[in-house]
Amino acid sequence: MTSALQNRLFPPSFPDGCALVLGGSGGIGGAICESFARRGVNVALSYRRNAAGAEKVADKLRALGVKALPVQADGADPASLEKALALAVADFGRIHSPVYATGADISM
Repeated sequence: MTSALQNRLFPPSFPDGCALVLGGSGGIGGAICESFARRGVNVALSYRRNAAGAEKVADKLRALGVKALPVQADGADPASLEKALALAVADFGRIHSPVYATGADISM
C-alpha cells in the first residue's frame, strides 16, 4: 500500500472519540485494533465469549499509548450491540470509525 493511500485510509491524526471494532478480541479484528492504536486512535473492542483475548488485545493497545475498552457484545443481538455502542460513547464521547470484524461461528 502506498503511503498516500495509507494516509487517506488511516489519517495520521484522528479527531477525538474512538474506533469501535466488533470482533476485536483476536485474529483480524485484533490486528485492526492494533493498526488503529499505532495511529493514536483510542479503541473500543468487542468480544462475544473471549474475554481473556479481549483483555490481552486491550493491554497491547494500552502499551501503544491509547485507551482501550473491551466490551462484551453479540453481533447477532441488537440489544447487545446497542449496549456496546452506549458504553463506547460513554467512555470516548463518540465513535468515528465503526468496524465489523466478527468471525463466523461454525459448529461441526
